[in-house]
Amino acid sequence: LDKANTMLKALQIGKVEARKISDMTERAKYYTKEVLPVMDELRNACDELEKKVPSKYWPFPTYADILFQV
Repeated sequence: LDKANTMLKALQIGKVEARKISDMTERAKYYTKEVLPVMDELRNACDELEKKVPSKYWPFPTYADILFQV
């Protein structure tokens, strides 16, 4: 949970920093270099949590829900 919270905070900071870049090409590069890796880390942390937390307590659909029920 600590890892997920840390990555979420980093993602929020990255979003704020990206908005400061007016050139859209440079902003896209920033997202690719700085924000996307944080999103991947957050996804990994959430995937681990999904294995440990019962689905009735999960605040959004699990991967299995999306894969088999949509």
